[in-house]
Amino acid sequence: MAFKVVQTVGVITAGSGSAVNTAAIPLKSGYLRVSAQGSPTTVSASTTATANDLYVAVGESIVLKERVARQQVVGITTGSSTTVTFGENYGNPFVVGDYVAIESGYPAGINTTFAQVTAVTQSSLILNFNSASVTGVALTGTTIARSVQLSAMGSGGSSTVHVTEVQTASQA
Repeated sequence: MAFKVVQTVGVITAGSGSAVNTAAIPLKSGYLRVSAQGSPTTVSASTTATANDLYVAVGESIVLKERVARQQVVGITTGSSTTVTFGENYGNPFVVGDYVAIESGYPAGINTTFAQVTAVTQSSLILNFNSASVTGVALTGTTIARSVQLSAMGSGGSSTVHVTEVQTASQA
């Protein structure tokens, strides 16, 4: 199977018996390719990795599939929690418990990479994100996307874990 790189997430070093998380990953395709060097590793998405999670052997790679949700934002109400509103008939692809990233908002302080959704309606959601100090919000081209963190733990030694978001590429 051929892959096209959507975004390079980066490299994390996972020690033996201790889990390490990637930075937040605002999903585009939802396919996360993971490979391990140095020592085998276990991985988990959005929960702390344990010895019982998905095993990745040295020199091998796996592809995890995460649910993608992305929507255009038409309104944001700031406060101790943040309310995000979608346009009429846009729909709401998010569920309570999702983590999300607000992207391309102005000023930069309204953008977040890993805020939890605490409530949803058909046309809005509430985030556990204190935006009370943010004023003058402008939303041209602003989107909100489901975000995950990948957690990795070395099995029997330190492991270098490479993470890339990919999509399958058709062959000509």
